[in-house]
Formats: sequence, structure tokens, C-alpha cells
Amino acid sequence: MDKVASDRSYLRCLWAVAMLVGGVTTADAQEAAALVLGRAPGVNAVQGALVWSAREGDPRWRWLDWTGAAPRLEATASMWHGRANVSENATLLGLGLQPLLRWTLAPRRSGLPFVDFGIGPRLWSGKRIGAQQRFGTVFEFGTVLGLGIQRDGHDLYVRLEHTSNGGLRQPNPGINFVLLGVAWRLRS
Repeated sequence: MDKVASDRSYLRCLWAVAMLVGGVTTADAQEAAALVLGRAPGVNAVQGALVWSAREGDPRWRWLDWTGAAPRLEATASMWHGRANVSENATLLGLGLQPLLRWTLAPRRSGLPFVDFGIGPRLWSGKRIGAQQRFGTVFEFGTVLGLGIQRDGHDLYVRLEHTSNGGLRQPNPGINFVLLGVAWRLRS
């Protein structure tokens, strides 16, 4: 991929995220805070997130009605810590913005089950985590797929996350995490 095409890809991604942020982060959106713990081969992760979700029936999101999904947005701050060969580049810090779609399933006695899917940009403090894991850029994309349950003002979930630069620059090994999270609604 040449540099001009690469620059256009960055701009398209940032434009799409900006459009979603503008639509979801309004004064009438619900807010939540989340704490997430994760593990990948050789790496532990801790993540804090602020979550905005559009109110049900918001006319700005009618174009999504056919999907049955509700739009959400997560702003994340993450720390990855290498478990092996930690003498160099043991920790990476990152910021992310992740648009999500949430499908809510039929209620159960245990709560309201849901499925989340999202893709969003990440910006990291470096390109290495430990001696083994090296990325091509500090700008990466995260893709998540998760299952969870909503109950008593809390969301409990498990997610699979793949982070890579989408082939924009080599090396592009990517990294896969299993994440466990809990979110608390800050207001209803």
C-alpha cells in the first residue's frame, strides 16, 4: 500500500469515528464506566473505559433499525504489560475510541443477555511489548466481539479482541486478547 493510500485510509477511519462520536456523545446519552482485565500470549492487559450509548428511539439512529443493534461508543485507556523478557519495553500505554453495536437478546431470569461488536482506532506509547512482540506502527485498530449480561445497573462480559494495524505497515503480527469486563451505569 503506498503512502497516499495509507494516509487516505487513516483519514477515512478518523472521519467515520468522528461521525459516530458526534452522534452518540450528546447530553442525552447514557453513560457508564468499565474496568476490563485481559490476557494474551505473554501480555497482561488492564483497561478503563467510559461508555456512551444512544437513547432508545433516538431518531438520529433510525438508519440502524434494520440491524436490531443499538450504537455505543467506548473511550478507553489501556496498559499492556509483558510477562516474559520484561527487562526492556515491558509496558505499553494506549488510548482508544471504539464504536460498538450491541444486540440485546430475549430476557432471562439471570438478566438481559447481549452481543457486542466493534472496531476502532488505538494509539500506543510505543511499538514493542517485551523483547518478542513488535508492531509496525503506534497506530493500531482493535476489533472486539463479546457476550455479556446486563443486570441491576451492571454489565458483565467476556470479549475477544484482535489488535493490529490492518496491514498498513510491516511487521503486523497482531495480538489477540481474552478480556473480562464489568461496567457500571453512572446515570440512567
